[in-house]
Amino acid sequence: MTNATLQSRLAAANAFTMTLREKWERIDKSQADIARDAWIDPGYLSKLISGEKAKPSRDTIIRLATFGMGLTRYDTDDLLIAAEYAPLTTERNRE
Repeated sequence: MTNATLQSRLAAANAFTMTLREKWERIDKSQADIARDAWIDPGYLSKLISGEKAKPSRDTIIRLATFGMGLTRYDTDDLLIAAEYAPLTTERNRE
């Protein structure tokens, strides 16, 4: 793995972590409740929030945002984009 590839992955992980924390601060739900509702291991979620783990899969982000955190599709898109995945919603159908 080249240094540029590693730096790109770290930047994506940091952007995802920051966005995840921002979204979590707006809801009233514990990490344990989020993990349970999203079918994610609580330890894994803790590592995502702390930035110890790199970005999760696209499906995990969708489960985390939708079921775990109850986010809107636009907030879910923010998480997906921060992790360098394609959003659920295109600009055309956001209106």
